[in-house]
Amino acid sequence: MEDFKDISITPKIFAKIMRKISTGKRFSRKNVIAAVNDFYISHGGRIPEGTDSISQFKKACSYLKPIGLRNVIPGSGIWELNYIPSKEGSRIISKPQGSDNLENRKTIGHGSQSIYVFYYPTYIRDAKSHGETVWECKIGRTNGKVSQRIANQGKTNLPEVPVIGLQILTDNSKELEKAIHSVLEARGKKVSGSVGNEWYLTNPEDVENIYNLIEKY
Repeated sequence: MEDFKDISITPKIFAKIMRKISTGKRFSRKNVIAAVNDFYISHGGRIPEGTDSISQFKKACSYLKPIGLRNVIPGSGIWELNYIPSKEGSRIISKPQGSDNLENRKTIGHGSQSIYVFYYPTYIRDAKSHGETVWECKIGRTNGKVSQRIANQGKTNLPEVPVIGLQILTDNSKELEKAIHSVLEARGKKVSGSVGNEWYLTNPEDVENIYNLIEKY
């Protein structure tokens, strides 16, 4: 039996317990937070007053998504965990990945700035296994090197090497990013409850089509 006496409940510990008690199940954020805290306390842990369990849940999700956690219906608040051991084994991976490892699959447009679409390989595998054609993608912008921008974002929470599905070169990344986000939000594709902003249920081809539509006007 695990003993959490004198061990703080960090997001990594939260994710470890969540994986242990929730694999193969569907659950709400409220229910799983209560279940994880109960498990932690029943195994010797003590939760300090003022602990932000919601933030711990969100960070734990960033660790678990690459190994099988998915939002069943984005925005519904219902989650499902079908644990898939990672190549690194069953531990939670938090080591940052270098920018040299990032694959850039397609670049379009012209300009000195960039819009990028990136996702984790597990997301597309999970979507395809459920017969879906869209998955969680992050759409951001940078004035520098895209791979370095993504690597810098993930110094503490890149759970696996992401794929840059699309890079759009432009001279007005701020306005273009805003326009793409607005179209996806109007379609109800923004992912609620995700860790960080700018996550949408889409794919690189869909974003490219939106870009082409914007460029016509």
